[in-house]
Amino acid sequence: MKDWYLLQAKERFQDLEGTFIRGLKEPGKYLNVKDGAVYSFVDLVYKIGESEEDYLSRMRVTDDRKYPVSFCDLIDENDWLAQGHDYQSPERGEQQALTWAQTIQEFIDDLDDEDVLVSIDYHM
Repeated sequence: MKDWYLLQAKERFQDLEGTFIRGLKEPGKYLNVKDGAVYSFVDLVYKIGESEEDYLSRMRVTDDRKYPVSFCDLIDENDWLAQGHDYQSPERGEQQALTWAQTIQEFIDDLDDEDVLVSIDYHM
């Protein structure tokens, strides 16, 4: 999955670079250019002239995440975990100073093989 995610990010970079540096096609409907950067709505998606390595790092594609996913909250039958809260490692039974990305990775690692994850986009 990580390899697929990296490939997708590299293709996205090539597409953005082709669009805004070499003028291969027009910006998409939801992309706009402002102050040397490209935004999708309010999210920065590309800095004009940045290298692929810098892009991948900024998009957190090259970090140590085993699962390239990000969630706002994690909810299971026992708990509701959210960004900014302390996370207690069930394996260690102690509070851990984990980043949110690490919390997600550990949560997924602790699941049984038969567990199913459901992602819901609930913002408006």
